[in-house]
Amino acid sequence: MRKNAMIGLLGVVVIILLAAFMMRGPSQPNTGAPTSTPPPAVAPPANN
Repeated sequence: MRKNAMIGLLGVVVIILLAAFMMRGPSQPNTGAPTSTPPPAVAPPANN
């Protein structure tokens, strides 16, 4: 019973995080993934 509740809570949290990432992703991808290399590499040329 508790495992199912934990899985359900984790699922809801993941869905909320995915929704927030989808909403903020397009506008500021760097904020969502600062450690990822591709976004910073693409950012400088866009600014130029």
